Amino acid sequence: MNLVLKPILLLITLPFSLLTLGFFSLIVNAWTIMIADYFVTNISMGGFLNSLLAAFFIVIFNHLLKDMNKVSN
Repeated sequence: MNLVLKPILLLITLPFSLLTLGFFSLIVNAWTIMIADYFVTNISMGGFLNSLLAAFFIVIFNHLLKDMNKVSN
């Protein structure tokens, strides 16, 4: 679902992302996490703020992994 839904949401919200210099993509990530929370019964995020915080940590973790990959290559 994330493979299909997230690119569509990013395309639709592109003007907002450009205006906010990319920070709106965190909102899109939080929405994606909330949608996953709705469909998956074993997780519970507890609201938008928790989903936004999780999206922030995912972005930071991905950035760190990309930096480690650059160092190892």
